[in-house]
Amino acid sequence: MSLPEVVLHLSTEVLADLNDDESLAFAFAHGPAVAEFGQGAELLCVWDLPEAPSELNGVASHITVGQFHSHLDELYAGRGWYEPGTTALTLAAQFSHGTLLADDSELGSEARGRITDFPDKLIEASAQLLQENAEALAKTLIEMPNDPWHRAHLLDVGLHRAYVAFFAASEEFFPGIAHRADWVRLLGLDEGVLEAERGIWASLEDPGALSGAWRCFAERVLKTV
Repeated sequence: MSLPEVVLHLSTEVLADLNDDESLAFAFAHGPAVAEFGQGAELLCVWDLPEAPSELNGVASHITVGQFHSHLDELYAGRGWYEPGTTALTLAAQFSHGTLLADDSELGSEARGRITDFPDKLIEASAQLLQENAEALAKTLIEMPNDPWHRAHLLDVGLHRAYVAFFAASEEFFPGIAHRADWVRLLGLDEGVLEAERGIWASLEDPGALSGAWRCFAERVLKTV
């Protein structure tokens, strides 16, 4: 399989300067170009060191093997996903659909094998939280003062947690807000959830309609979990 041009650049130009270092456990590319629905890609290098090197090519991101598995441990314990932008969830999503570009240690292949056994606790915890909180948020949206910032925060967190449950039900890690529609289509998930989300954005000016739109969205997600 040929690599997209941007990934090939990461492999031959960026990684070439690092690949001779025996402390580099593995490295992988991730992003829209890897998933073949966009152009961008990034490189993450995982180091078998107590601390990741600090003075390296700024094009790549760097973490240690210990940090990598600590983040995965969080997810397998049913944690590390509650808030938008959580590192553990983002990392797992990037790695699960990333392309290994260096793996002389075979630690990358071992980690790939680990995440094929999707964390049941993440499935259970995310579904349970949505079931418990969906109606409460619907009521809050209609009862709360007309504070756009507060409303935006509630929706940001609520939508994130719902999408985590939605993806987890299909044993996928939610990759985050960016390109979520592309990921839904790529993975063959229920596109009705995207339509229900659009209903939320169309109802922002009317608290009653917004509450109802959120309820419809949550119910659509709950049908999948």
